[in-house]
Amino acid sequence: MRLTGKLSLAFASVALLASVAGVYLATTINTVKAHYTTALTLSAGNTAAKDIQYGIASQQSAGRGRNLYKDITLVDVFNNFNKYTNQKIDGLITTLNGTPVDASVKADVQALKQENATYAAVVNKSFSLAAQGNIDAGAAVGAKEAAPVAARMDKLAIAISTALDTAAANQQAAVATQVAQMQMIGYSVVVAGLALGVIIGLILARSISRPIQQVARNAQRLGSGDLTVEALRINSRDEVGEMASAFNGMAANLRSLLQGIAANAQTVMASSEQLSASADQAAQAAQGMAQAVGEVAAGASEQSRHADDVRETMDQLQ
Repeated sequence: MRLTGKLSLAFASVALLASVAGVYLATTINTVKAHYTTALTLSAGNTAAKDIQYGIASQQSAGRGRNLYKDITLVDVFNNFNKYTNQKIDGLITTLNGTPVDASVKADVQALKQENATYAAVVNKSFSLAAQGNIDAGAAVGAKEAAPVAARMDKLAIAISTALDTAAANQQAAVATQVAQMQMIGYSVVVAGLALGVIIGLILARSISRPIQQVARNAQRLGSGDLTVEALRINSRDEVGEMASAFNGMAANLRSLLQGIAANAQTVMASSEQLSASADQAAQAAQGMAQAVGEVAAGASEQSRHADDVRETMDQLQ
């Protein structure tokens, strides 16, 4: 693989890790958002439940005040608070739709709405008897029929408020847990990304630096005249591997060239020795010829001397 491919693969690995972490974090953020929204909705529902408790208490106060003080204006006060309570219950039903609260809580809200209607009917019956002059009968209806309904409404309202408060707390705890997980995942991704980057960097640096160092050492040995360097082992097909292959080719060519030069030098030396031997032989032959010429010259001189002696003798005989 080429160096560009290795670098691209390294960057792609880091990018993939970041992408996976990003998808996870995005999903977690959506989950946290959903939990947070649900927690706000449940908190709003808990506020509505407390408003319902206030409406129930106000109805009870107005109903008892009408029968106790015979104040007709409290009838309208009671009816207004009954409508207020009913509106809050309807709003709570709408708020709880689509929330992960227990079905029993939603059933309690529906039961509370029915009890509120029953309570209004019973109290208005008591008001009607009192308006007709049957004060004791109206009070008896309030005590025997309205009071138990009011008690049930109080119990339901408290149970609903407690359940919603617990559900909201659970959602807030879920948000805190998700946020903690997000932080842990974020830190883990950062550490993993750094570790992956360091590991990839070390691997790439080693794959590049080691062949270059080997080329440098062999080049120094070649430069000092050592032709026994071994060929570099090529384990990659990238630019560094191509450089090592080219160096091996250069070293082999240089070794072959120097070996050829050495062979030619030996041939020249052998020819020189042959020429020297031939020159020695020629010199010896020339020396022999000179000696022979000297001997011939000496013989001719001796013959000339003998000829002179003969001529003198001949002259004397005459």
